[in-house]
Amino acid sequence: MKFNPCILTRLYARVAASSLLVAAACLLAPPAESADLVLGHTLAAHAITRGHNRKVIYDPVKRNFYALWLEEIDGSVIQTAGEGIVSQRTTRGTSWTPNQLIGFDEAGSTSFDIIPVGSGYYALGLDDNLVSGYKEYGVRNMTINADGSLNPGPLNAAFVNSGPADLDHFYGSVLRDATGIVWIAARVGDSTPGTHAEVIRSTGPDTLNAWGPGGCLGAECKTAWTNPYPTVVMERGTIANRLLNLKGFGIGLITYNKKNSEPATIGQLLFTRNPSGGHAGWNATPIVLTTQANQYDGANTVDTTRLDDRRFSAVVDPATGVIHVVYVSRDTKDASNGNLRYFTFSPPYASLANKSAEKTIVPVEVDGAQLSIDSRHQPAKVTVFYIENHHPNYTLMMLTNPGTEFPPYTTAAPISSTVGKRQYPQAPETVTSPYILVLDQENTTDGWDIVGRMVRMPF
Repeated sequence: MKFNPCILTRLYARVAASSLLVAAACLLAPPAESADLVLGHTLAAHAITRGHNRKVIYDPVKRNFYALWLEEIDGSVIQTAGEGIVSQRTTRGTSWTPNQLIGFDEAGSTSFDIIPVGSGYYALGLDDNLVSGYKEYGVRNMTINADGSLNPGPLNAAFVNSGPADLDHFYGSVLRDATGIVWIAARVGDSTPGTHAEVIRSTGPDTLNAWGPGGCLGAECKTAWTNPYPTVVMERGTIANRLLNLKGFGIGLITYNKKNSEPATIGQLLFTRNPSGGHAGWNATPIVLTTQANQYDGANTVDTTRLDDRRFSAVVDPATGVIHVVYVSRDTKDASNGNLRYFTFSPPYASLANKSAEKTIVPVEVDGAQLSIDSRHQPAKVTVFYIENHHPNYTLMMLTNPGTEFPPYTTAAPISSTVGKRQYPQAPETVTSPYILVLDQENTTDGWDIVGRMVRMPF
């Protein structure tokens, strides 16, 4: 049996003052690997979607992991008491706090994104203004209370939609750059030619109540957003944006552009860059990183279980500026495919000459993936969490690139102890401890369970 100083400390803590030092060390011990644990139940099929934004975050001070997910109780589009984005926290993964409602409406999971800022967090999301009835998209500053619970501030709206639904800003990401400027990227509309991407930034460091070049807020911001792809006609369908801090190279943006019809013709990942970091200044001509991102080429009689909308995940190595990208590849008609593909894109991000060769790292059907990066090592270690679709069994898996390239698929490790319909893994963007929290959803007869477990990283 291994010696456990924590047990002896609890027995003799009152005997010797020196044992208090050991007790303190026990309180700060890293979390242990845990089994699957159901955090809660929801009727929201998209409670923790998608891979382009984050629903898991870690506080290194109090050593709490936070899981954020969409609580949907009655299945209606009308928000009722207790519904919306909720937060739960854990230190070791073996027990969890009750749900804490932090705001944002019940349609905002795919629009929700959270990033660390000093001793707290910024959270981007969609909300219904209960007074005006309008939808608002913006950022809350969430500080951490003494007990570890989150204290969400008011929503600082960077857009208010008082018109048709096509004007909604949603499905975005939030970024804080090295100077403290806060950026929001959003999808706009769902009709041609209204569907496009838009970006706005704060007027100053950590200024959440003044956006765009003139310091607008809310309804005033309608003309302050900029189109980062002025030469591209977006397809009617799905657009998902991920903002990237490229430091001396400015701000980067990867956008998933998918046509929402059959047969499909577009499955792009586009890249553009704002070299100066100003309110405008995006490169006029984007780089098409791939046209093979998840899409479907018509009705499929062979594979009826596939997801036709699985997005991508991207992280940046802050030490080198290398962007790591995974995406689920195109589904072809009457085939069972949708493999997981990987590439990197490196400074100066000028052309496809800066893109690595693409590799299929998981040669089976994948239903969603997300990357985590540990840049304390160089080269950085990159881990992908993904869902393998072996209908009727779906498994949450992990595969780690130790710094050179992803190892053979046969080395991938399952990290879920149950099988069944699972989707949409979520993990912290940055790995800073030997263990991290990983979430996914598990289908039940009456909705979805949000399942979490603490996973030991393989390095």
